Amino acid sequence: MDPYELLGALRDIANPWPLAQEAPALFIEWTRIAAGISELQLPAKDARFSDPTWRDNPWYRRWAQAYLAWCDTVDRLVETADLDERERIRARYATSALTALTAPTNLLPGNPAALKRAFETSGASLLRGARNFVNDLIFNRGMPTQVDADPFITESCRWRRARSSRPRASRPSRPANAWSSTCPAAGGFGDPRKRDRAQVARDVKLGLVSKEQAKAAYGVEGD
Repeated sequence: MDPYELLGALRDIANPWPLAQEAPALFIEWTRIAAGISELQLPAKDARFSDPTWRDNPWYRRWAQAYLAWCDTVDRLVETADLDERERIRARYATSALTALTAPTNLLPGNPAALKRAFETSGASLLRGARNFVNDLIFNRGMPTQVDADPFITESCRWRRARSSRPRASRPSRPANAWSSTCPAAGGFGDPRKRDRAQVARDVKLGLVSKEQAKAAYGVEGD
């Protein structure tokens, strides 16, 4: 989804009446959080808040609770908006991107684990992070790199390798590369025995289906 679609999806849920209904409840919850009486729990399975500091430190706990309260409000706006299913899916995607972007852990002061790591490495981890950020800006169109691309090797599907006596073909993938992979799958619809016999024979010839499978599943026999 491009930025214009994201903005369009957010605009779909920016209805003044639902916003006016949700805003007081959010402000009340924020007040309870500030007073330390909120019952909002940090999700145990959310890796962003796995560091004990988020629960042990009252300021960090309040920060996380305020963020989660806002996320809950945004989710309710999406679910109660007058949208068709396609628009709602688009709005869910847009708001999930927005809330993920604004998570406190994306900031150094809001990431206790990163602060501890910076202290342990005498700042070396911050320098590595800055270097990665610059590399992403230059080589990855500003998007964060999630895997190390240099050792990543592309290969043929396992079934093709099994039928080939040649060595496996492989080549390193670079940040600017784009590649796709097509493998056979079990999906389909209808009675398999009504499938076009010429297509089944073609799949057998290409090695996508064995002769035994063609006979058992599709009722097609051939040389």
